Amino acid sequence: MLMKTITLAAIFFCFALSTFGQNRQIDSIDITSSWRGLAPAQDSQMSIVRKGTDYVSSGNKIDPAKLDNLLKALEEPAITKPSLENLGIDQAWLNDKAKICVDEGLNRYMEKVTAARKQLFISKYTDMKFVEEQIAGMFDSTHTDDYPRFEAVILLSDGGEIKLSSKGQSPFMIPWNIDDSSGAGTTYNTHISNALISLIPQKFTNADRLSGEALYHQLAEAVSRSIR
Repeated sequence: MLMKTITLAAIFFCFALSTFGQNRQIDSIDITSSWRGLAPAQDSQMSIVRKGTDYVSSGNKIDPAKLDNLLKALEEPAITKPSLENLGIDQAWLNDKAKICVDEGLNRYMEKVTAARKQLFISKYTDMKFVEEQIAGMFDSTHTDDYPRFEAVILLSDGGEIKLSSKGQSPFMIPWNIDDSSGAGTTYNTHISNALISLIPQKFTNADRLSGEALYHQLAEAVSRSIR
């Protein structure tokens, strides 16, 4: 009887912990994004506030699932370096983007586009092992006259606060710096980027960069450099 009581208590305790995690919600999020460089400065701000079961920003309703996705992404284990899987890169993606690069014209990436160089470009671009070697350097490099910044302050229903920031110049703006009650850390998790891009307006500062749309262009440039 005692063992049964202990077992039931343990089950209840685990269920309570699970329910607590599920009940934690975002109460509000303040987002600021800026860019500085040779062109005119750009700045954007927005706030999202929970009202009952709804989320509202400037009078417009925001799908609660989008806020849930952001919280889930923030709770995922840290990714210490760029990951092909997390970036959404698989063989089908490489094959598709290689074709797009060719259709758009390889002369935007290299000089003297011969049939042999074109075939070499396709061969390298679709080589998973080669691409994995290139990816790490793509997110470590920086350049001048390009200073993006993205910040979000998230208040939680349990009283917690999460500060999220990035100055990343590369697609998805990874890595992300996360500061909360457990401490500060860094992650290359693009799920955070994808969750944020679903919340901000299309013309929000740094939206294009945050979306990761330029990833295949940046990879094409890396491949082309290896051919020269």
